[in-house]
Amino acid sequence: MPCHHRLARTLLPVLLLFAAPAPAAPPAPGTLLALGDLEGGSVAEYDRQFQARISRDLGPRYEAYRNLGPVAQFVAMIKDHIRNSVPSRKVTYASVDSHGQPRTYTGRVYLPSRKAGDPPREVPLVLYQHATETWRDGVASKNQGDEAMLGALAAELCGFAVAMPDGDGMGGDPAPNRHEYCLARTAAPCLLDMIRAALGQADGRKLFDDVNYIWDGEIYIVGYSEGGYISLAAVRELSGNPAWKDIKLNGAACMGGPFDFARQVRRMLADDRTPFGSPYIPGYFLMSWQGIYPDLVPFKDAANPELLRTDGSGDLARWLDGSLPGSRITPLIQARLTGDRNKPVPARRILNDAWVRANIENPGSRLNKAFDENSLVGGWKPSVPVLLAHDPYDETVNFSGTQAVFDDWTRQGVNPIGIVRLAVGSAGAGHVGGALVAIPSAFVWIGAGMPRSLMAMTRDKLMAAMAAAAPPELEANVDVLATTMGMQEANENRALLPLSRIDYKAPAGARPYTLGYADRFFKVGKVKVYTVEKAPQFPGQKPSPGLDGYTRLVKELKALSDTLPLAPNVPYYLAVYPEKGGVALTLKFTGAGPAHTVNIKQVKNKIIGRNSGALFDISPGLKARVQTGNFDRAERGGTFITLP
Repeated sequence: MPCHHRLARTLLPVLLLFAAPAPAAPPAPGTLLALGDLEGGSVAEYDRQFQARISRDLGPRYEAYRNLGPVAQFVAMIKDHIRNSVPSRKVTYASVDSHGQPRTYTGRVYLPSRKAGDPPREVPLVLYQHATETWRDGVASKNQGDEAMLGALAAELCGFAVAMPDGDGMGGDPAPNRHEYCLARTAAPCLLDMIRAALGQADGRKLFDDVNYIWDGEIYIVGYSEGGYISLAAVRELSGNPAWKDIKLNGAACMGGPFDFARQVRRMLADDRTPFGSPYIPGYFLMSWQGIYPDLVPFKDAANPELLRTDGSGDLARWLDGSLPGSRITPLIQARLTGDRNKPVPARRILNDAWVRANIENPGSRLNKAFDENSLVGGWKPSVPVLLAHDPYDETVNFSGTQAVFDDWTRQGVNPIGIVRLAVGSAGAGHVGGALVAIPSAFVWIGAGMPRSLMAMTRDKLMAAMAAAAPPELEANVDVLATTMGMQEANENRALLPLSRIDYKAPAGARPYTLGYADRFFKVGKVKVYTVEKAPQFPGQKPSPGLDGYTRLVKELKALSDTLPLAPNVPYYLAVYPEKGGVALTLKFTGAGPAHTVNIKQVKNKIIGRNSGALFDISPGLKARVQTGNFDRAERGGTFITLP
């Protein structure tokens, strides 16, 4: 054997000892990789951002919602904390993408303020997932974007640790991958792994260090729009996937999301006439899904060729590279397709029409199967309370998805919280404006113990305001009792509004009070006034539960000129019959004494006040007291709210 061969055989075992070590296993998903230093943010500055967004997205329409129960409470709390600073820490953690590959994600946790020397604050952990954001840096880890300020305000006002994941492909994610839009198998782990990370430690640092902050053991999830979709996807995982059994969720608010994803996409692209307010979303979907399903969504084949043409302003791919927010992409798309930066276009025009017909309008296409796989409707039910909130007039994300989730859970015997119908779109604010009503409401709802009625959130403040509201003589004349006893008539024209009972007690010699509409009058539906008698009024009529008799129609109020004189000591029952999903009306009671006004805004089988802390807008001339019953009982026929 040659000498060099013998030398090699002799040295080989020695050389193997110095061979490169095997690559280290990636950190487990949910591992906290880094916890940043404490940073402070002024409540006054966050409030300035909040007010600027209100001005931009709601404008004068905000006056109709600024005093709406939880929103009013949220705004009032800002004033109480305006001089404070909100501490926060950037979080870097391990997770996986849709292919199971290791990824590094970022986010930020906002904390309520505390003074030096104070005992540690005990706080729940609330995961707040932001809506669709095309700007890679418009996220919480960068302290930027439209929603970071809401998370910061919620932490300070409600006493929460608010953890905001940036999302895959966003913030500090070092991977070149773009965000995987509305893909449940990526979105849920990205959010849930931040829960694990927030409860962990890195380099001896812990978010809940038992010195400054203590986790109270509770976990909640909040999200709106795409954030609502991601939140519901996370709730689904926690409701049935044993891989997440270490996370014990207490409740969630999943709002305004495209939960029936397949139907949402098909509906959005089926309409080639109606202008679409967020034209970047179809393009964002293409850009995102081409990385997930490259053979199903080839970007250059699927996009409108006109948007692929490069000129001085760039092209669709350039606009969607993560450097621009959607508000800057929209005018670029509109200018390219119409010549006018401010002229909206239908969503379908963003895509290649031939590709839409072959792939989206073809029920048997592989792409439609992928769409169906990302629907969150059906096949599961939540194990915790879930608040649903959506605008029935939303033109960006159709209300049908939220209704489908609610109906599916109801069929399965789940007792969902219900749907808070925001109804801001009817005033022109739509999807974006709805967020400014829904998100503060969700935080206040959690802080109030997740009541079954949003009205219960501000009960104490409402009672105090009404009890202090002037002249005493009115109290002796009018007694209004609102109950949730539903009509039991044997026809399809059945009342959806819980009945409002009016008890009129007139002093001797007083002229009768009159019920009618006030000048501020808006109606979608019918208003009828009933009395109760011992005998049925038509064959098959059933007695109304709790009324000790049968309802008899006294009058239907149809116009501003309609009034009804109230006879003393006769209980009247006022019912609203929605015809298009909702009713808003202003009722006025007038008589010899001071006049007073009650506003009722009723949406399907829930009532929310328009300009009040919770239910009724009371004029300065009214003195009244409010007593609110348990909402669980109320839905089964018990007392809801009393105005003596």
